[in-house]
Amino acid sequence: MNVDKLQRGAMQALIEAVKEVMEKKEEKMPKCTLTFNLPEEKDAFTLANKGGDFWSCLWELDQQCRNYVKHGHEFKSAEEVLAWIREFINENVDMDCVS
Repeated sequence: MNVDKLQRGAMQALIEAVKEVMEKKEEKMPKCTLTFNLPEEKDAFTLANKGGDFWSCLWELDQQCRNYVKHGHEFKSAEEVLAWIREFINENVDMDCVS
């Protein structure tokens, strides 16, 4: 019974120590706030908000191009490559999100 109390006490102390460390870590985390004047800056807001989508699309495009370079492809002309790139982008990102 005493061992049980000791284990619970040790576990509680550990939990408290972890909470304290996390709170201090959160206090030190830098913060950034972007402010937009809507509706005038709607396009800028949309681009900032969709930045992750754009980055992800570029990363996937880069990986696919790397794969084609490494393993080959079946494109017969530069026009086919350009058409494929445009199709890839349009399938992965909403390019009409800004006016």
